[in-house]
Amino acid sequence: MNKTRITAESVAHLGFKEDNSLYKNSIEEFYPNAVLLVSEDKRFSLAKTDNNINYEHGWNLHVDNKNMESIASCDVEYVEQVEIIMNLYKDY
Repeated sequence: MNKTRITAESVAHLGFKEDNSLYKNSIEEFYPNAVLLVSEDKRFSLAKTDNNINYEHGWNLHVDNKNMESIASCDVEYVEQVEIIMNLYKDY
């Protein structure tokens, strides 16, 4: 498996864009350096906070179903992991 570190640029081709507005009202106080990348359909979000297991390279991937209900969450380090999980949950 290729191993491409996650950055805003490296996941842009998957439809992710930076959107910290969702954090402004909820966790900015606790994680002032948080970065949130959200897919176009808002079902997938990648969050980098001071609380990730592997802070240097780790991101949390949150997955919602088509009804915008949470169905999965895991820590990831590589773009390829994000692609696999997005493909796994694309029809939910």
